[in-house]
Amino acid sequence: MNQGGFAPILLLIGILIIVLVGGGIYYYQAQIYRSATPTSQVSKTPRPSTQTDETANWKTYINPVIKYTFEYPPDWKLTEQNLGPATIANLDSPNSTVSIAVSATRWFDPGGCGAPCPKPPTVTFTIKGKKYTAIEDAKPNSTSGKVGVALLNPDFLPAGAILINTTSAELQKNMDVIQKILNTIEVDSATGN
Repeated sequence: MNQGGFAPILLLIGILIIVLVGGGIYYYQAQIYRSATPTSQVSKTPRPSTQTDETANWKTYINPVIKYTFEYPPDWKLTEQNLGPATIANLDSPNSTVSIAVSATRWFDPGGCGAPCPKPPTVTFTIKGKKYTAIEDAKPNSTSGKVGVALLNPDFLPAGAILINTTSAELQKNMDVIQKILNTIEVDSATGN
C-alpha cells in the first residue's frame, strides 16, 4: 500500500469535516442569535370603518294595536289612516314620487280584471334574505302615472299587506331605500300576528 496516495484523500476528508463542523456551528449560532433578537410584531388594529350605517338616524314607526314596527328615513313623511280594522301607515318620499302603505291587516283586495285575466307584471323584493314577488298594476293610473305594487301576506307580516305607489322609473330608482324600509319591518310575535 502506498501511503502517499492516501494523504491527499485524508486531507480532503479533513477539510470537509472542518467545513461541515464550522458550517454547523455557524448555523447554530445564527439560530440562537435570531431567537434572542426581538422581532417587531405587526398587529393589525382594525381601522374605524369609513362606511356609515345610513339607517342609524332613521325614525321608527310603532303600531300600538297590532304591534308591528318599521324604520324609515327622517325626510320621509309618515301619516296614519284608520280604516276600521286596519290602521295603515303611509310613508311618502320627500318629493312624493314614492308612497308606501303598510298594514298588518289587509285593507284592500286586488280587484278582478274580467275574463280572461292577463297575468299581471311582478316586482321582486329581497327582504330579510328571502325573495318576495309583488304584483304590479297592469297599467298606470291615468292621472298620476303611478302604478300600485302589492305585496300580500308576506311571512314577515302575516295577514298584512304592503302597497307601493310610484312610477316604474321611480320604483327602480328608489328600490334600494324601499328594500331597506321593508327589511326593518318587525311584528311582535306575542300578538299572534
